[in-house]
Amino acid sequence: MALIVPAEFATNMKWTVTARIVYLVCVMAIAAASMVMLATLPGYINMRSEKQNLSTVLDATMKNAEEQEKNAGRETLLGSKRRIEALSAIVAPTEASRHILDVVSVKPSGVALTAFSYVHKNGEGTLVVSGTVTSRAALSGYVQALEASKRFSSVVVPITTLARVEEGEFDITLSGNF
Repeated sequence: MALIVPAEFATNMKWTVTARIVYLVCVMAIAAASMVMLATLPGYINMRSEKQNLSTVLDATMKNAEEQEKNAGRETLLGSKRRIEALSAIVAPTEASRHILDVVSVKPSGVALTAFSYVHKNGEGTLVVSGTVTSRAALSGYVQALEASKRFSSVVVPITTLARVEEGEFDITLSGNF
């Protein structure tokens, strides 16, 4: 016995079955996409919060580095002054130590002092100041400040020093009655 179904009903049934299959595939795809989204959401939230924390830390670090760079020259000067003042407290102040303090006090930014050499012969004192400089203009400004202080009878910058300025090193010889 055969079941006879009208052709119109068979076509409608075919489209209904096809629509149900398409509907089920779409529901399964949406469910799979939802599961993937829910599985990756905590990782995404964690990554975003770490990125915000990292950018905050990075901004704070960059600001701190900029401030340290600005204050580096000042800190060097203050450190030199503190060391000289500490040494002054240990030993009785001499004329030479006063002149070294004068040399440190007129130092502009861009100049870092690294060494002092003092020689006293026959009532005449010679003080050699060594250091590093960022530019020839900074060295020129420092020499002019030393000459303007009127503490020294001569301020001499050797030609070899002028040749080494590009490398950042300098020596200045100061003479006077000290």
